[in-house]
Amino acid sequence: MPLLIKKILNWIMVAVSGLIAVFGVARFGSVSIDVFPPGIERVGFLLGVALVTFVPLLAFVLALLNRRRLSALLFLLVVPIFPWWAVSHSYDFPEHHIAVGVCLGVVGLYWLFASWRDWPAMLPSPLSLRRRIGVFCLVVFLVGALDLVATFILAARPFPSSSWVCAGPSEFPRSTFGHDAIFTAHAIRVGHQLRTSDGWLGYWALATVQERYRGWHFPRIVLLTEGIIRSGHDYFVDARRPKGLLTRFLPIMEIENCTRTSELADAGLALRLLRSGLPENGARIIGQVRRVVFDTRPLWVQGATVAITGPIGTIIAVTDREGIYDIGGLPPGRYRAQLQERGDDNGWTDLAPGQVAEFSFALH
Repeated sequence: MPLLIKKILNWIMVAVSGLIAVFGVARFGSVSIDVFPPGIERVGFLLGVALVTFVPLLAFVLALLNRRRLSALLFLLVVPIFPWWAVSHSYDFPEHHIAVGVCLGVVGLYWLFASWRDWPAMLPSPLSLRRRIGVFCLVVFLVGALDLVATFILAARPFPSSSWVCAGPSEFPRSTFGHDAIFTAHAIRVGHQLRTSDGWLGYWALATVQERYRGWHFPRIVLLTEGIIRSGHDYFVDARRPKGLLTRFLPIMEIENCTRTSELADAGLALRLLRSGLPENGARIIGQVRRVVFDTRPLWVQGATVAITGPIGTIIAVTDREGIYDIGGLPPGRYRAQLQERGDDNGWTDLAPGQVAEFSFALH
């Protein structure tokens, strides 16, 4: 085989190795482990995350530095993890895990073959310690930059909100919101995905943080992603950091779907819950009544009456000017709230001491 072809193949496999390393950092760097119980299973999961994140990155650097045999062994070392992951934890696209495992195996076998046949080196040899450190730093920088670019590309994609079916919030645990950061923000620049009568609407936005309530400390300007955001509007944001190992330390907040994120004018109930906190002893029932008119913002209904039925009988609550009713100090037990104007109710909910239930209603 001509020498030029060998060099071209080497550089192609270096590029593939680098892309696999970036994928490992971005996709598996900090996959949520909340679904896994503590103990041996979680330890094994964390070990798997560490292997598929750092080992391909190290193997990529070694291949670039002409340590091809060691690079091949590292790539082949992590191949069995992906089929195991796909079978044991197939909660999120198991075919992706298998495909990455196959790619790792092909790359590992290639570098083993190139080392065995003594194909030409990637970089001039021998390299000084300073140049090796420089190559390593350059690789880390490129991986971080590509990770950031990939995050932004994913943030700018059309967000398929219509495909999600979200159950209305009903009962809150001790952690009412449960995300990485809760704050209010003003969208100063959004992605120009759709032009509306009052400005642009996009799936990402640069926003200035106005008031912080809870969670990770971040700069005053953040990038909001994975949501539908209007330019120039104020928002209540209940978001989490990206899942990538590197991007999770950047001022990027993923809004996601089915959270309490909303325009600030519609966040009265969430703000009241956040500011008042959860009850120390008794239970609490809170809700909001709104009137939905086609193609306009919801109108909060003041003076609506809600009958709360529970262990102590029936209590009548009246909504305030924000359409909110709030009853605290209730004994634990089973409760139901019924909107008297329509006879609607949200079913029964069991409340323990310190819990909050939300029963909201919409009038069409």
